[in-house]
Amino acid sequence: LLRVVSLIPVVTVCLYARVSLCRQLTRCGLSFNFNKLPMCELISRPGYGCQGNPVQLVSNFVEVKTVGSQYIIVWQYRVHVTCSKVKLTRDDKRCVFWKLVNERQTIFKDPFGLAYDGDSILFSRRPLPIGHTETLVTKLTVRLVRKLHPVEVRFSIKCCGMVRMVFKSLMRGASLTTGLHESPEHVVDVVLSQGRTCTLVGQSETFCIVGSTAYEKPKNRGIDIKVGVELWRGLSMSARVGEGYRPMINVDVSYAPFYRPQSVLSYMCNVLNGSMSPPRYLIEQIRSNTRLSCRELQIVSDAVKGLFVTVTHRKCDSQLLISGLVPDATRHMVTLRNSEHISVANYFKKVYFELRFPHMPVLKAADKNKTIYLPVEVCMVADKLPYEASKLSCFQTGLQNRQCVKDAPTRLQMCMEMMRQANLENDRFLKQFGLEIGQTFLEVAGHILAPPKLEYKHAGGAAAVVQPSNGAWQMGNAQFFQGANVDSFSVISFGPIQSLNSVELFCTQVAKACIDLGMNMRLRPDMLLVAHSIEAFEDTLERLLAQYKLLHRECRLVFVALSDYRNEYTEVKRIAEMKFGIITQCFLPKVLYHVTMRDSLMMATNLALKINMKMGGVNTRLLPDPLVKTNLMDKVTLALGISLTQAPPANKDSVTIAAVVGSLDVNSTKYAASLCVRAPRSTVLLYLVDELRERVNAFVEASYSKPSRIIVFRNGVTDSQFQQLLDEELMALRMACEGLDKAYHPGITFIVVQKGHRAKFICKDESMAVGQGRNIPAGTVIDRQITSADGFDFYLCSHSGSHGTSKPAKYHVLYDDNNLDSDTLQAITYYLCHAHGRCMRSVSIPAPVYFAHLACRRARHHIYFDSESNEPGDIALPRVHENIQSSMYFV
Repeated sequence: LLRVVSLIPVVTVCLYARVSLCRQLTRCGLSFNFNKLPMCELISRPGYGCQGNPVQLVSNFVEVKTVGSQYIIVWQYRVHVTCSKVKLTRDDKRCVFWKLVNERQTIFKDPFGLAYDGDSILFSRRPLPIGHTETLVTKLTVRLVRKLHPVEVRFSIKCCGMVRMVFKSLMRGASLTTGLHESPEHVVDVVLSQGRTCTLVGQSETFCIVGSTAYEKPKNRGIDIKVGVELWRGLSMSARVGEGYRPMINVDVSYAPFYRPQSVLSYMCNVLNGSMSPPRYLIEQIRSNTRLSCRELQIVSDAVKGLFVTVTHRKCDSQLLISGLVPDATRHMVTLRNSEHISVANYFKKVYFELRFPHMPVLKAADKNKTIYLPVEVCMVADKLPYEASKLSCFQTGLQNRQCVKDAPTRLQMCMEMMRQANLENDRFLKQFGLEIGQTFLEVAGHILAPPKLEYKHAGGAAAVVQPSNGAWQMGNAQFFQGANVDSFSVISFGPIQSLNSVELFCTQVAKACIDLGMNMRLRPDMLLVAHSIEAFEDTLERLLAQYKLLHRECRLVFVALSDYRNEYTEVKRIAEMKFGIITQCFLPKVLYHVTMRDSLMMATNLALKINMKMGGVNTRLLPDPLVKTNLMDKVTLALGISLTQAPPANKDSVTIAAVVGSLDVNSTKYAASLCVRAPRSTVLLYLVDELRERVNAFVEASYSKPSRIIVFRNGVTDSQFQQLLDEELMALRMACEGLDKAYHPGITFIVVQKGHRAKFICKDESMAVGQGRNIPAGTVIDRQITSADGFDFYLCSHSGSHGTSKPAKYHVLYDDNNLDSDTLQAITYYLCHAHGRCMRSVSIPAPVYFAHLACRRARHHIYFDSESNEPGDIALPRVHENIQSSMYFV
């Protein structure tokens, strides 16, 4: 597989072939370090699942075929594109690369035989006239879209070797990578994207590339979500490998926010109008003496910072970055080269024309070492300018969700429609590389698992069994399986004193719901206090707890009535859980309104579900049927979930927060979390032994037995990190167990949970579709055709989406010395999706990793950040107060 010919590395990359790395290196006569071999090997599928009712599905995958040959030979080159004057973006690099191709036709004779990824990799269908030991170095002077003046760009292109991609192979195992060569999937992805990224092709003008998605510029206007922002529809296509080493393309549509191309004056009006309807600010209302108030200036100033604009008063296509504004063009003075002081308005009157709105603001843009002042009336919002999704208001996010929600058949129809608009059948790049993309979606076989039965209690203590249907169920007259004790609670409100009566009524109605569901709880709060600000909350809570201490009583729970101010929740959780170790239940004014004014029993019940879990109760448990009894109880099983997130602030220096959540009983109903921080942007966690040992110890102490089985659900990992994950985290779990007892070696099943994929499915027979979204039923499993050729993976849609298209989770079983078959693993996974207890619906991922995600999210509120320093070391994660460490405070 690996040979050296004329000093050029030639690699046959069997698209989805697996041959032992050491065997390949030995065959080539190369040495290797045994210490770097994988500690554990990824396992193969033990067989297919067959339980449940069969169902025929249509996926959003299409087949890839090779034209005229079983394999494709591609030459790979390493490209370095640099500029001493400016940091080049991917769009800049694409633009200058294709300009180089156009000007150096003696080197690049066939542009459609090239595929450039916009960074450092170039694939060519045929070898370029560059010697295998040579490096092509050349320069080009270009005008970049975000620079006023031409700049010199330097190119360095070097041959890496030839890649032969074989699309079918009988060999098993992971494909060989040498460090120089990209995976065959990446080759296909890059070739596939050229029709929308190559500036020599007309289509590039109508698409904006964001990540791996090509967003199409609307012919008229996009979907309006207010404040000068609109939604564009995008097409995402990525290469995958299916059963039998079958290459295919996963196709999906998505929406993203973009600035609407318009004048900056119009944009200002949109910003000031916000979500108001009808709009108050109109561009037609602006007069020659119109000026903005201080409040309006502040709103506009925040909105234009970071905006790219073009100008209309002179011929210039460059985009300028706005850094701020000044209030009035008639009052702001500038100094000319001849030392003359003149206002911006008079300068424009002297050099260009008299301004129509001289009292409107002036935008500030930086170029080199000087500031450029631009009256807003000569500025246009730049074309194809993405808008940061994190900046969307709650109102805009709601609009976006409503506009983007499509039922499953409509979504797949949109995918096919956008594929046809992309005109892949006539794509000259695909033809030159010998690839042909299918025009029909692949049909796949699935099966629908039976849901577990859930056990509650009747008021007299007898068992009440509930059968979920399509991911949902009702308790009826049943009560919690185990009600918690909340014999004392109080309230702190951020609202005015006049609203305390409503707050007290709210707490009484929620307490009544708790009592009806089997909890031991007082009907009325002991105390009601008001915190006039976030800063006052800590003193108010301290005062409240001091009153309990004087009465020789313990406060079990504090209700907190929030206002609409966002930071209140973060501070409440940080102070209550880190400093005082008290459980809190926060609620917003809209929840208060629905419970008190509309008598919403459903909302009161949902709060009761959370309160019971936080206070140590058990809402429901899986009925010990043969599957549960055999695999979770008889063989004592610890369920672990591992998740991670980035700590605020969200920049490259943000540390990674990791949560390890573990069950505390054999029924997998109670959980507790261990938290830690790791290096910025970590995805595979090193040194996790202490957290894992803490979870195993906690299970032993709570259930008085060592688990004979441990099932780990881990999210946030890409396919390329599977081996590293096993080498680090699986070994850490083994060490944690040996730390308790050197002879302790429980069976371990390690499963990766992925939600970041784009696979979607619909029922071929529409009569089997469920809900408004016409989705596949809850419990649908897909483990054939579009799954990997030699791994152990499956898709499971464990929930029923109330609207839109349900997205199944993808599961990769990396390691399993418990020797569980496909049916058992799929059923356990599905059962655990019903065991979270927060509502009466199944969730999309198993309870352990679902809780780990919640614990990570809560830990973000516990992070301290020193605002006077940006060093990563300034972020720390203090431990939760010992009073609540073993509780489910994070739900």
